[in-house]
Amino acid sequence: MNEKVKSYLDKGKAALGKVSKKIWIIAAVVIVLVAAGLTIFLNSRPYEVLVTGSNKKWHPLMILICLFDAALSLVIMRVILMMMGVQ
Repeated sequence: MNEKVKSYLDKGKAALGKVSKKIWIIAAVVIVLVAAGLTIFLNSRPYEVLVTGSNKKWHPLMILICLFDAALSLVIMRVILMMMGVQ
């Protein structure tokens, strides 16, 4: 399985290596412009409350849910990297 993934990654690296520097610069500029446009668009929208009527007793639980989500994401990323053979 790792050999297949490595062969696909090598093919992808070879294909990306053939792309000219001018194309990379254009792609970077497009990404920055899209990010700036998205930021301006989202900042112009009115603020909406995500959670209403929450009790103070639920605040630790809401924080724990975010921390659990972050920890789970890190574990999943580590498993993916391990499957790819990246240490």
